[in-house]
Amino acid sequence: MLIKKFAKSLSLRKTKTDKKDAHGIALKLLSDPNREQFQHNNRQVELKILTRHIHRLKKKQSDWKVQYTRCLDIIFPELDKIVGKHSEYTYQLLTRYPNPQKRIEAGFDKLIEIKH
Repeated sequence: MLIKKFAKSLSLRKTKTDKKDAHGIALKLLSDPNREQFQHNNRQVELKILTRHIHRLKKKQSDWKVQYTRCLDIIFPELDKIVGKHSEYTYQLLTRYPNPQKRIEAGFDKLIEIKH
């Protein structure tokens, strides 16, 4: 509200433009005797940084899941029809036997022993 009144006092124009508004806000902040209230709180800055970092991690996680799904579709096209790509059994299976050859060598009985 203070900035709006200050900006009105600087100009007679009725329309707004971003550059002029930004300039008015900057002038208000520079001329204000109570500048401490407009300074950044270190805690807020740190929270912004952490929030952006979490967003990047979630994006990366999503990208890895997409890549995982693509690889499974290429290497084991029928796997999704049998057990599902994100089941605990599938994760155990891929951890113990990461390629089709190892699964063949393990045999049916070893594959059944993996906990569901």
